[in-house]
Amino acid sequence: MHDNKKMPKKSVKQLLLNTLFALPLIGWMLRDLHSGRDSAMAFFGTNIIMLWSLAGFLWGITGVLAGAYILLPLYALILLTIMRS
Repeated sequence: MHDNKKMPKKSVKQLLLNTLFALPLIGWMLRDLHSGRDSAMAFFGTNIIMLWSLAGFLWGITGVLAGAYILLPLYALILLTIMRS
């Protein structure tokens, strides 16, 4: 029989991070953002803007709007945070 007591338990946060880091295109960027140097935030932002513009070139206004729709909950959260304080 397999003894489960010897296996270390990972937290839900660590499992979620491992899952995000395993994504093929964006996982390495997220891993560098999480554990990289201070300049990693600037590189991450630049890469996201470049991916967004690439989506605009490939799919036109649909690609640009898809990125805007993904960011919409973030903007709503920022507005709610501002209104709450």
